[in-house]
Amino acid sequence: MEYIIYGAGKCGYKAIAFLGPSRVKCFCDNYKTGESFFHKDIINFEKMISIAKNSEDIIVVVALGDEEVRQKFDNQLIEAGITRFFNFVEAEVFSGFESVLPSAATYRKLEIFSYQTLMRMHGIERFHHVAICGCNNYLAYLISEVCMQCDNFTVDYLIDSEPYMGITSASLEEISDKIDCLIINERRADSDIRERIPENPAYSVVDLYDIDGFIPQYQHPELEKYKDIHKGERCFIVGNGPSLKVEDLEALSKHGEICFGVNKIYLAFDKTTWKPDYLCISDPLMIPACDSNIDRQLYRAVFYADDYHWTQNRKVSGVEYIHFISDNYGEKFPAFSSDITKGVFCGFSVVYDICLQLAAYMGFSEIYLLGVDHSFTSNTTDPQNHFSLDYYDENDRALYRRLDMLDAKIDMISRAYEKAERYSRKHGFHIYNATRGGKLEIFERVDFDSLMKR
Repeated sequence: MEYIIYGAGKCGYKAIAFLGPSRVKCFCDNYKTGESFFHKDIINFEKMISIAKNSEDIIVVVALGDEEVRQKFDNQLIEAGITRFFNFVEAEVFSGFESVLPSAATYRKLEIFSYQTLMRMHGIERFHHVAICGCNNYLAYLISEVCMQCDNFTVDYLIDSEPYMGITSASLEEISDKIDCLIINERRADSDIRERIPENPAYSVVDLYDIDGFIPQYQHPELEKYKDIHKGERCFIVGNGPSLKVEDLEALSKHGEICFGVNKIYLAFDKTTWKPDYLCISDPLMIPACDSNIDRQLYRAVFYADDYHWTQNRKVSGVEYIHFISDNYGEKFPAFSSDITKGVFCGFSVVYDICLQLAAYMGFSEIYLLGVDHSFTSNTTDPQNHFSLDYYDENDRALYRRLDMLDAKIDMISRAYEKAERYSRKHGFHIYNATRGGKLEIFERVDFDSLMKR
């Protein structure tokens, strides 16, 4: 399959520069028939239609800035029975490649992935009957790219959209037994398609925005040693909410409970003999604020999000790094990682970001939250939000005040917890809320004192 560019003028030059000469078969222009353009033949309209009807080639209409001419070309193709065509749009007109195409930051350098690269990464040539979910300015290039990379390839359906380039529109439920691959071409915040995919689909899923697993710098295979090391056991994830009591920490210590601590939990250590087994920090502002105060010898392991890929923070020794996938899921649900060697997903709370996903990977069958109040004042650094009035110093307050992060994220934290609850029920473990008071009602509540009597 190749492109035929309809228009051999200045606009045609821009089109072939964007599409690449190796992907262009020829040009069409009735006024220049028989000539050549960029070493490509220029044919007339009738020959173009004949080629298009007897091949998989796609016609690219170029009439930049001239809506009347573009509409005329479109009508000619429709009247000739051609559906495999689209209108070329200049690259600079798009609102930034990174706002549409998948991208990743490795060591503070942004890399944008083309459809050509993405299709090769996923081995698209394996498939024969494909559906695509997600329409954007690049959809035509995605369709043509997957066709070019495989001789025996068809895009059979577009999910939840209007028909396009002759491709039928359908719902995922209607065609789940008719495809062998679903390509997701939408960000999580813009689509609920990922939530609608069954647990074990009969087709493969190519999520174009789930590219972290393909980047070696993001992978942490050394974390595999934590897989199921606590299978069938119970643990406590201790938050830093105002309800957290020293007596409860002492009870955890007395009973030898396995615990996760977060962020500045060490501020309680001068009041209790309790120490968590694991310490987790995901906030890129919190890591440098805490690191110099953390005695790594006190813990079985300390886990940081590997934010050094996109911030000025540097790696430190004696820490287990987990790849942090910052995925703005908007009003949808985040993903929940089943393999922390490939990363954990953002839930805008370290309890979700690392603790819950790590605890599930470790195999705990019962996970209890303590001190996770989920009740915040509008100011992130307000002393009322934490167990210690000195939780944030003046430098912390200046940073968080400038970012103004909290208000917009309360609902997103709730949706992350909802996702964790759904995931736990499907995968054979339970999450309970043993917090004294607070506003977190997503998980089943249990009485902490009763747990200590068991």
